[in-house]
Amino acid sequence: MRLTPKFYALTLIAVCFISLAVVVAANVLIDPQRMFGLELFPNKRNENLRYAQYLAYRKVEPSIGGLMFASSRGSGIPLDVLSARTGGVRYADFTVGAGMITDHLPVLERAIRDKAARGERLKQVFLLLDVDLLGERPTTNRNPQTQLHPDLTGEDPVRFWVRYLTAIQFRAWRDDVRRASLPKGADLDEPVIVEPPLPRIRVATLGPLPLPIPKEPMRVTARPDYQRQLGLIRRFAELCREHGVNLTIATSPIHRITLSYVDINDLMAAVADVSGIAPLWDFGSPAWLSDRHDLWADHSHFTDEVGRMMIERIATGALPPGALQFGVRRPAAEPSATGR
Repeated sequence: MRLTPKFYALTLIAVCFISLAVVVAANVLIDPQRMFGLELFPNKRNENLRYAQYLAYRKVEPSIGGLMFASSRGSGIPLDVLSARTGGVRYADFTVGAGMITDHLPVLERAIRDKAARGERLKQVFLLLDVDLLGERPTTNRNPQTQLHPDLTGEDPVRFWVRYLTAIQFRAWRDDVRRASLPKGADLDEPVIVEPPLPRIRVATLGPLPLPIPKEPMRVTARPDYQRQLGLIRRFAELCREHGVNLTIATSPIHRITLSYVDINDLMAAVADVSGIAPLWDFGSPAWLSDRHDLWADHSHFTDEVGRMMIERIATGALPPGALQFGVRRPAAEPSATGR
């Protein structure tokens, strides 16, 4: 057979077509972000929870009166207790890994708009802020795992789905195939996206100084995206005020290990900036809380027991057993740095 330019061109086209077909088939069949619903490989490491939670919300939206927004730290806030303390309002959970105000604001805008179109209103919003991570580069819409639903971004749905069909993600495919072969109940790896951007270490196994303290602690207010994110929080609070939504903002309790990476005075300045936008409950970093290893899953994530104490403090003003100091309503007089 004579190898003509036409032959080379047709061969190249065929290779490209076959490669594209393989990529599409892998994304549909393995489905790393759980977008297509086949569930041939059920143990997902990179599920797009932002998309899944929005779909779940839309199915029950008429019965929802409250929204819960948080990063993965919000997994320690029991929604049944929160509901009981806010008049029995049913909450939709928008707790996502590395979640930031860039994830939360589009959901709030859409929810308020949809409610208003039906002559209804949202009643409650609970926003758990990770002030120590404020100003960090958001993960929102940066990869297939963190893409928001087209309803929230205004993106063309065709473009949205083409992106998922044609994404080349060898690591995600490999991980899901490998995890499918694990025995039931086997320990699964952590997701690719975690936060804060420090090692995830179980507190119960830590010694007195488990991590080296940096020479120059991070300054939250100096981060490049800090002012923009403050503006988004301001818009978030304004939307709630304009539409009669009861907004509760709380800061995540911070373990002393995490706190050691941050300039404490600068962190308090960031809390003051946010409280200048809307009142908040600052749960800081009390020493007794860091000493209780049973109240932490790791140095970043607190347990449900802490979440219950937070809700009780906000709803009733009650302090934890033993009248331990926990939670300050701001704006108010600033405490000393050791009192956070």
